Parts: sequence; C-alpha cells; structure tokens
Amino acid sequence: MTRTPAGRSWQTVTRSWITTLKNAIREEDSRTPVTIGFIALGVTTVFNDQLDYNSAHLYPEDGKMNAAFAFVSNNQTEKPLVIEETSWFAGFDNMENFINTTQSQNQTAGYLSHYMGQTIEQLILNGDLGSAILASWLQLFCYDLNPNYHKPIY
Repeated sequence: MTRTPAGRSWQTVTRSWITTLKNAIREEDSRTPVTIGFIALGVTTVFNDQLDYNSAHLYPEDGKMNAAFAFVSNNQTEKPLVIEETSWFAGFDNMENFINTTQSQNQTAGYLSHYMGQTIEQLILNGDLGSAILASWLQLFCYDLNPNYHKPIY
C-alpha cells in the first residue's frame, strides 16, 4: 500500500494497489481467481469490479458477535464471500453458531483458519494448554463444522 497517501482515501489507495497486483498476476496467469484478504474495515464490496470474489479476515469477539454478523450481511453481492482468516477468539460456541448461521443462510462461500504447522494429533501430544485449545479448535473447524468431511470423494 503506502505510508504516504498524499491526501488520497484508503479506497483510492486500495483500488490502485489492487490494480497493480491484479495486472501483475494476469501477466502470468489468466485463470486463477484474484481477491484481497481485507480486514473487517466495513463495506469492502466497492472493489467488486476488480476482484473475482470477496474475502475478509474476520475475528469475531465474544460480546460483539452482532458486529461480525453485520459485516457479513453488509458485504453481500453477486460475488462469493470467503472468510479467509478466522479463529476461536469469540469462543467455540459463538464461532460454531456464526459459521453455521452464515453458511446455512448462503452468506459465505467458505472459511479458512490458521494452521500452525502441527496436526491435531501432534498438538495433543504436546501436552500444554495452548496446544490443547488449538487442537480442539482444529477438530471443530476442520471436521465438526466441515460439511464435506463425511462425504465421499470421487
């Protein structure tokens, strides 16, 4: 982006940045979808004309779930919305409700979470509280909430 916006709005700077990046990508690859992982700044769909799908980094917080639901609702367009970064900061029950609700209402096309380099099994073997919490989150996120986990792959 830039540290010297010279009076330009964040939208103007972002639009210029997206144009530069997308042009560079398209010089090498005409097929792969292009998006920008926005932090939850508000309505980011103003860049729809430049992106192939919308994405955001969204970390809902306990007691502020309405803001997370509002962000998703306010960023609905004809293009898919993928939450490309999220985590358990709101608590497992809140996140399970948030993901299930936005998915069942067709507001999101998918979710991605962090992978810290260890499998669930490896995290459990670590034997510390942080690893146990992360293992529980990955179990919930990757298996319990994954609608495709139990489907056969053809």
